[in-house]
Amino acid sequence: MERSTNNLHRTPRGALVFIDNEAGLVHGYRVLPMWERYHDSLLKTLCIFRRDTARRLAELHRSRDAAGQLLALYMASEPLAPQLGFLSQEHAQMLQARTDRLHKHILQCKAKYGK
Repeated sequence: MERSTNNLHRTPRGALVFIDNEAGLVHGYRVLPMWERYHDSLLKTLCIFRRDTARRLAELHRSRDAAGQLLALYMASEPLAPQLGFLSQEHAQMLQARTDRLHKHILQCKAKYGK
């Protein structure tokens, strides 16, 4: 291997378990600064969103608790959630900031193009 991994673990019996493709939620926040400029430039080219997506982002923006809602969904649907952990407070704040930024972008698109 050329570098260390964050997504390969051993079971108590020694088997290797591949957790995700390193694009997972928590790892994504660790490497976000490296990719942020690409995200921003791509977002600037996009002004088409599903109504349900825009509505749900508006709700997450208003609630100021995107991480809490994600945690509730995660705990309800992932049997290994207690062992796997969740976002740190810093990452939860980043998630809310990104949600807010996307909501603002959608509002700017609506102002520019209507609907």
